[in-house]
Amino acid sequence: MALDWDILNEDFANISAWTDGSTGGGVASSVTYDSKSCLKLDFPTDATGDGSIALVYQEGLSIPATCTIEMKSLFALDETTYGYYVRMEDGSSDYNAFRMGRSGTDGGGTRHSLVGLNDGTSYNYQLTGIADAYLNNWITYRYVIKASRLCDVYANNVHYAFDLTSVDTAVRNRISIYTAANTNERATLYVDYIKIDTTPEGIQTSALQIGDQDIICSYAHDGTPSGVVAANNSKLRMYNKDIGGNACVCSVPLVATGHALASKIRIYDGSAVKALKKVN
Repeated sequence: MALDWDILNEDFANISAWTDGSTGGGVASSVTYDSKSCLKLDFPTDATGDGSIALVYQEGLSIPATCTIEMKSLFALDETTYGYYVRMEDGSSDYNAFRMGRSGTDGGGTRHSLVGLNDGTSYNYQLTGIADAYLNNWITYRYVIKASRLCDVYANNVHYAFDLTSVDTAVRNRISIYTAANTNERATLYVDYIKIDTTPEGIQTSALQIGDQDIICSYAHDGTPSGVVAANNSKLRMYNKDIGGNACVCSVPLVATGHALASKIRIYDGSAVKALKKVN
């Protein structure tokens, strides 16, 4: 079904409905960029303290326990290890905190771009690696929070994570968008839009189709840096393209044959008969 974005449908033609909560040299503004009306969150000069933020938030919303959040954004400059965040809150308490951008290094000093969400412990995110194409490219992120507190993550229609555990099931009334930086770091983020709908709905097509069914095909993560989760430890693999159009290995998850999303295709995994997991 087509979502009508009944909770929030913000195109950032202006930011009058949003409150500026920036600190440490962070600036929030409404601008035109790449022919789009955008929210711009940036540090035009170096941040003046660790944990500085360029932030806007909107209150008075009613965000249910299950919903779809979609946001189109572009990181034009990222010198930080934070990336940027979308948080649903009740006052100052996190509900779900979605994180996008670069973070961390592996043993060789490589920066990893990440997308993930808070697992209920402060600053402890379930992260999944994405391609470095997130920098200077528009990416449409979609977070689908389903029943039983499970969340699927999409980037430019590529399925990057499924069944991550979200924080709780309460209705929240505030959403914030921000990028963060430490002393002497800079960042520039453009947000074309953010939308929220009461219906949890994922992308309905897949790169893998068998018969009349679309089968979930998720980016297979290598587990680096520490904290990046593998795509549900699936044993089946296939080649596909990531959000930057580069060749990558994707995973195809197996579920119990009685699972609500069990497809018609059966696989014996060495100990039991399982089903390929179909798209919602």
